Amino acid sequence: MKQLIGRYQKVTENLGDFQREHTESFTVGISQLQDYEWISPLLRDIRRMHAQMEFHLAAGEPKGLLERLKQGRLSLLVTDNPVYEETQGMEILPAYHTGISLVVPAGSALAGKSRLRLEDLKEIPLILAGMEGQMEGAGYWEFYRICRNVGFTPHVAAGAANYLEALILVDEGAGTAVFMEDITSFIKEHSGMKILRLEAPGIVQKFLMYRREDETLEMKRVLKYLIRAGRERDRGGRADLKEDFALLWQEALKRDDGTYSQRLSDDQAEIDFWHRFMEKRKTYQQDPWAVKMSSAVCEVISGLSQETVLEIGPGWGNYTMDLADICRELTCLDISPDVLRFINRWSRELGKTEINTVCCKWEDFEADRKYDVIFGYNCFYRMLHLRECLEKMDRMAGKMCIIGMGMGEIEKYYLEMEEQLGVRLVYDKKDYIYFVNILYQMGIDANVKVIPLSKDISFGDWDQVVQYGTSCLYNRQDEMEEHGEKIEKILRKYFIKKQDGNYHYRYDYRGTLVYWKPGD
Repeated sequence: MKQLIGRYQKVTENLGDFQREHTESFTVGISQLQDYEWISPLLRDIRRMHAQMEFHLAAGEPKGLLERLKQGRLSLLVTDNPVYEETQGMEILPAYHTGISLVVPAGSALAGKSRLRLEDLKEIPLILAGMEGQMEGAGYWEFYRICRNVGFTPHVAAGAANYLEALILVDEGAGTAVFMEDITSFIKEHSGMKILRLEAPGIVQKFLMYRREDETLEMKRVLKYLIRAGRERDRGGRADLKEDFALLWQEALKRDDGTYSQRLSDDQAEIDFWHRFMEKRKTYQQDPWAVKMSSAVCEVISGLSQETVLEIGPGWGNYTMDLADICRELTCLDISPDVLRFINRWSRELGKTEINTVCCKWEDFEADRKYDVIFGYNCFYRMLHLRECLEKMDRMAGKMCIIGMGMGEIEKYYLEMEEQLGVRLVYDKKDYIYFVNILYQMGIDANVKVIPLSKDISFGDWDQVVQYGTSCLYNRQDEMEEHGEKIEKILRKYFIKKQDGNYHYRYDYRGTLVYWKPGD
C-alpha cells in the first residue's frame, strides 16, 4: 500500500509538471465594452480553476477581429453579428442576451414611468450611444427593426461616438440616450438624469465564434463555462435545465459523421432540391394526413379575429389553402421560387384569397409590420440557430405563434430488424421537445397539442418496398449482403399485397403543435 501511495504521489507530481510545462494560451477578441465587462471576470475564474490555461484579450473593430479569427490569430470571438457560414469552418454558439438601457432627462415624461415599453418612445428624440464608435453595429440595426415591428420608426435626434458624449447630450437636453446593453453597473444616476430598462420584444444576443479546427479539449472546457455563465445570466429565476437546448438542437441536425447536410448549409442545394421536387407536382392535392393537422391549426387560432397570417415554408400548400380561407391576407415565405409559383398558381385555380409571396429565408426576412399569426410546420430542418428564429417569430407575431413537426417514430419493422438481426439504425434526432425547452429557456411557457396520425404507404413492386424499408439502415449495403433474406422476410409481415396489386403498410405516428401568445 505504501508503494502504491508513493507511486500515486509521483504520478500526481508528474501530471502537475506536465500541466505547467504545457500551458495552452487563448486570445479572445472583443469589440465592445460590454463584452469586456462580461468575459473578463469569467476568464479570471477559469484561470483559477485551470492553471495551465492563459488568456489574452484583443480589442478591435468587428470586421478586423473576424478576419483575425479566420486567419487563426484569435482563438475565440465575442460578437453580436454572427456569420452564418458553417461551411467555412466556423462554429457559432449563443453566449448571452444583452438588455436595452435608456438614460432619460430628469424632467422628461418618461422619467416618471415604472415600466417603459418600446411604444413609449414614439416621437421621443433619441440619442444612439455608439459602442466604441461603431454607430452602424448590428445592435442598432436591431433597435431600428424592433421599433418598426411595433409600428413606428425611431426619431433619432443625434448619435454619440461613446458613452460620455451620450451623457453630455442628455444633460444638454438633446434627447434620451439609447444603450444596447445594461449600463447600470458602470453608469450612475444623478439629479439630472435617470437610468431605465426598456421592456422590448426582442433583445440582441451575443455569440461565441471559433474555428472548428481549433476545438481542443481545453477549448471545450472554456466554451462550456462561458455558455453556462451566460445561461445563468439569462435564466431570470427559471429552473435550470442543465443543458442549452439551442445547442442540443444544433447537434441534432448533424449527421452521424458530425457534419451538416448540404441542403442545410447550402441555400442553392435547397433551392435545387425543391426545383426537382416541384417539377413532379403537377396538381394540388392536400395530403390525407394533413387534413387532420390543418383542422387542428385552424382550431388553435379560431376566435383570434386574425386578419393577417404569415406561413413559413408552405411546401406544396398542405395548410396554405385552409389558412387562406380564415384570414384577409396570407403571406407565404419560402426560399424556393418553384414552391411559391406553385402556391400562387393553385390559389388562383381554387379561387382563394390573393396570397402574397416572399422568396426569402426566415433568418433573412425583415418587415416593418407585425402579423396576427405566424405559422410554420416541418420547416425547421435548416434552422440551425433555432432560438434566434423563435425569438424573431415571437416579436413579429401580434396574436399567436404556431410551430410544429411530425414525430417520425421509427417503423415497427425497423425495431424488429434491430432486435433480431442487430442492425444499426439511423434515428431521426429532431423532436418537438426542443421547441418546448428552447421556448422555456426564453421565458415562454408554450402549449402543446399532439395529434395521432396515420399514412397508407404503398408501392407497386417489391423492389420499391425493399428500397424504402431499408433506407434507415446505417450501412444498407453491408446489412443487405449479410441479412438480406431475413430483412425481406420481416418486411413481408408489414407490407401486405392487396387487391389493387400494390404493397400497403399503415404507418402510425403523431403530429405536434407548439403554440403561444407573444408577450405572455
